[in-house]
Amino acid sequence: KNAFEFSNEYEEGIAFWGKGSGKNISIAKLVIYNCYKLSCLKNPQRFLREKYGCSIGDGDAIDVANMSVTARQASNVFFKKFKVILKKCKNPKTGKNWFAEQGVDLREGVDLLKSQVNFHNGITAHSLNSETNTGEGLNLFLATIDEFGSFPVDRVFELRESIKQTIVSRFKGYGSLALI
Repeated sequence: KNAFEFSNEYEEGIAFWGKGSGKNISIAKLVIYNCYKLSCLKNPQRFLREKYGCSIGDGDAIDVANMSVTARQASNVFFKKFKVILKKCKNPKTGKNWFAEQGVDLREGVDLLKSQVNFHNGITAHSLNSETNTGEGLNLFLATIDEFGSFPVDRVFELRESIKQTIVSRFKGYGSLALI
């Protein structure tokens, strides 16, 4: 497929992996790849709207997110690995960080914040948790729910449905949700 095509083959996926199998690294790479792909577009909002009929305006944010069950897990497990991998994304032609070449300031506290990374063109990667932030108000293009089985049973399916509806309302047929 063309690198600038977004597949609509799968809208939701579920992966069952055991402890120590590399879930967080795989999720981080998936989120980073989506940020890379969106960052390659001059105007990703217009592209997604005109090519795929997504309901997003030119000035609107495009968000990708991972949700963990606790704030500690979101920050100390997922996001720590995410930032390390992000900083290692090299442009093979220059040997420099690809995202830094695109204008992302990878210093802590600038574009690399405690629970989010700001890319250009309104693209933001978030590290969410079920304790304080469920993704309300975000334009989620991709969301992953890490340790899905660890979430409180009385809340997990409501949370999944809420995130899925957020994705579908903006990116019907092209946004994705992954449950790990």
